[in-house]
Amino acid sequence: MQASKSVNQKLYSIDKDSKAIETTYNLDKDGSNLVGEKFGFILTTRAKVTKKKPKHFLLNIKDREYISSLYPTSIKDTYKFDYKGKDYTIFLGTDNAILTAL
Repeated sequence: MQASKSVNQKLYSIDKDSKAIETTYNLDKDGSNLVGEKFGFILTTRAKVTKKKPKHFLLNIKDREYISSLYPTSIKDTYKFDYKGKDYTIFLGTDNAILTAL
């Protein structure tokens, strides 16, 4: 899957893709924006990190709705998060990100 949507194109929320067969999504990374064919995120960094609130979290690019905090895993640059009862991992590369539904 090639991620080719620009930030200004219409995106829908991750939860609207709940019936999709595909469970892995490639996202282009443009600064803090993670943009894919079906949805996009803003990768945000907290100024104050606590035990319950890790350094990074995601916002929906469409309406800046809070999605989830990103919890580090044992795999470098890979994080876990949950959204509306579903678990995901996201790998944050230099130029791209890979989102996987678990």
